[in-house]
Amino acid sequence: MDKSIKAPLFAWRTVFWMDVQKPVRLSEVFRNRQGRLFYFPCVKTEGENRMNKMVQKVVIDCDPGIDDSLALMLALSMEEIQVEAITIVCGNSPVDMGFSNAKKILKYKGRLDIPIYVGADRPLKREYVNALDTHGADGLGESFLPEVPGYENSMTAQEFLKKRFAPGQGGEPCSVIALGPMTNLARLLSDCPEAILSMDRIVSMGGSFKSHGNCSPVAEYNYWADPDAAAFVYETADLYGKRIEMVGLDVTRQIVLTPDLLSYLKRLDPEQGSFVEAITKFYFDFHWKWEHLIGCVINDPLAVACFADSGLCRGFEAYTAVETEGISRGQTVVDSMGFYRKAPNALILTETDPERFFRLFYSRLLSCREEELDLIPGLAAGSRMTGPVLLDRAAVQGRTMDQTGAAVHNGEKSRESFAAGSEKQEAGADEK
Repeated sequence: MDKSIKAPLFAWRTVFWMDVQKPVRLSEVFRNRQGRLFYFPCVKTEGENRMNKMVQKVVIDCDPGIDDSLALMLALSMEEIQVEAITIVCGNSPVDMGFSNAKKILKYKGRLDIPIYVGADRPLKREYVNALDTHGADGLGESFLPEVPGYENSMTAQEFLKKRFAPGQGGEPCSVIALGPMTNLARLLSDCPEAILSMDRIVSMGGSFKSHGNCSPVAEYNYWADPDAAAFVYETADLYGKRIEMVGLDVTRQIVLTPDLLSYLKRLDPEQGSFVEAITKFYFDFHWKWEHLIGCVINDPLAVACFADSGLCRGFEAYTAVETEGISRGQTVVDSMGFYRKAPNALILTETDPERFFRLFYSRLLSCREEELDLIPGLAAGSRMTGPVLLDRAAVQGRTMDQTGAAVHNGEKSRESFAAGSEKQEAGADEK
């Protein structure tokens, strides 16, 4: 390098095909990135300094699902996380579809070496209600990506989880990130409750503290879909002194992938941006129609990001239980004031930083440094969902009712109205 350059090393971007005596704008680097050689000095950014560089092993339990797929893409792009296995539970999509979608994501990321184990195909005690009204007929935003044949495992998710976490199995510490209903974990813990002690951390995308629900006024889908499973896992955590990190709607609703953020991703990496666009377009349309939101809430990637960057979200510890019956089915009852005088079994996350999240999310997907993402501060400033849900009145009025009292939309039961219809039936049964 020319010794006449007096500026500190970190203030320059030395590029082989540019005049090294002039500072290089970060946007110019990305504009000229494709197909050309360049290098950056090895200077750690604030984001890199705050990350725990020790690799953490994890099993991801999920129900892909658009946002599950984005979360898998993030996890597979992070040096801080080693994904040991993926287990599939019924939730957003049926387990066969979830298995298929997980394979599609692994193929896209070149990681079909990671085993996938298929788990529970129905809740513990309830009728299974999927969320294909939100995620599209194929569970991946009706992108209809090519199927990936093979890669079946004879071992079920419950068998794998027991083998990995049962006491005496040994092995290095491993955590669980649960992105769907907690049915697989509940089945494991009902058979081997001590397995919870072998889980280094338990991060769950689910529940809500003060934010409104998305399946009822008080319930988030993952816990509403199988409240008995969620309740049992929280009870087991309480019994064995473990703490579940609850990444609920209070924080995930602040993470909105907007059209501008998606456009920025496409500008930086057209191929990867187009892939994300293909699987999220249905999600964008759904959020506009049902929540009057330009953009889509991407819940699950925040759980993965919080796992890797423990300072990304903030909250408080509290004893937490999950309601299993009545109109409050699936509600997380958070004892924030210590009314029950019980030890905390959960960390309830209530605050996050959208800019910090998108810096992490994009830098990992693009394999670049966070400080290179010079437009993120402005674009992420509007990336949050606030206020009440505003439903499309015409769409609501156009719904028809089935014989259980659940509204039918496009030939499928919606989650929200299914809950209402179910509670009507329960109330009628109680009166009899």
